[in-house]
Amino acid sequence: MIGLPSVIHNLKRVIFFAIASGLWFSLVVNKSWARSIASQGFILLLTADLFLGNLGYYLTVDRTLLHGNNEPNLQLILKDRDTYRIYVDRRIYNNFHFVSKSSKEYLSLNKELLVPNLLMERNISDITGFSILTLKNYYKILTLITTAPLPDSTRLIDFLNVKYVLWSEPLKSSNYELLRKDVCYLYRNRKCLPRAFLAEGYQVVTDEMKAKQILQDRQFSPEKLVLLNEVPREEFIRKGTEPVPGIKESVKISEYKNDTIEITVSLPTPKILVLSETFYPGWKAYLDGRETKIYQANYAFRAVPLPAGTHRIAMVYDPVSFRIGKAITLFTLFIFIFLSISYAFRDKGLGVR
Repeated sequence: MIGLPSVIHNLKRVIFFAIASGLWFSLVVNKSWARSIASQGFILLLTADLFLGNLGYYLTVDRTLLHGNNEPNLQLILKDRDTYRIYVDRRIYNNFHFVSKSSKEYLSLNKELLVPNLLMERNISDITGFSILTLKNYYKILTLITTAPLPDSTRLIDFLNVKYVLWSEPLKSSNYELLRKDVCYLYRNRKCLPRAFLAEGYQVVTDEMKAKQILQDRQFSPEKLVLLNEVPREEFIRKGTEPVPGIKESVKISEYKNDTIEITVSLPTPKILVLSETFYPGWKAYLDGRETKIYQANYAFRAVPLPAGTHRIAMVYDPVSFRIGKAITLFTLFIFIFLSISYAFRDKGLGVR
């Protein structure tokens, strides 16, 4: 979302540097004495645009205010040490985000409204993420949520591990517990699902429209049914159909990093492990140390079918492109060092000083 002040600021910036570049060009064009400094002048203008273009636009605040957690909504959420995500009604930002205030008030308001950029250092995840980098399939799922009239119009909020919702008006659903009321309403979602959980059954859906219809239906139950893009391998589904005695069903995330997720799962009967993490090439799954397939689940997420028993599942981001890039970088570095040493010895042999 781009605010009007940002548009006006950038427009003034464009006009200023366009005029400055035009004046400089008119001074040096067709003048032989100025050709040698023409390029330096344009480089100077570009540098000024880079370093001075936003001078005075961004607010400056004391670091203790920036990193402090004194806002009530923020304090309530940070008390929860569980793994969860939040969702903020976009209408709140339209009403409050660009209100002209002092630096201190502006920052405090942004933290109170749980603006995603200020939540990153506090390890709080917003399902909207950074809009410029949103994956296409996930964006379509997000659109189903943001265009719905209420957060509980679908079960997608629950599926996405959204435990806290900041809404612009009161919610009447019993699924949401009101925690605080001020300029907006902070709720706890009682139906929030864990970031990783077990689903009882599956349905293969390859048609996009059909998948969307199922997912946005209020009767859809993520705990009972997961939509897969293909039929799972039979060995996982049929193996151990009789319940394994002495095993209590549980899912525990033991490690959660940007490129690694480790989960310990116990289940008496075969089920499908579902994660509300985006499906993306380069992620690999290991079941008890052996690589296994990650299935595309619920249109944009991940699933791994599991046999009965106790298992350790590790998901690691290890794309081939990264390894190729690493190899090219190391090879280039080796060539650079080799040529540098070769030239050094050659110059020494020739007596170059």
